Amino acid sequence: MKLQLFMLSLTAMTALAAPVLEGRQNDIPPCEDGGEGPVNDAFDTSAECKEKCFLRENADNDNKYGVCAGACRNVGHPAPIFQCRGDAT
Repeated sequence: MKLQLFMLSLTAMTALAAPVLEGRQNDIPPCEDGGEGPVNDAFDTSAECKEKCFLRENADNDNKYGVCAGACRNVGHPAPIFQCRGDAT
């Protein structure tokens, strides 16, 4: 009986001492007004552009002066050339 009570108490204490799982935000928010990075740099592939198109947010929001993901736009014709842009447009 004492062993069962001890095991129950130990289990309860372990559950209470366990850290609380919190949600993580792994995504970098898109830029509203990005700058200070590879703005308007040209890339040969979309994958290369997306890999390197990270800027500093200048807009007045929660992420001001933080990292933001720029938008890669296809500006080449006829050969595809991708450009890193600091805004969503």
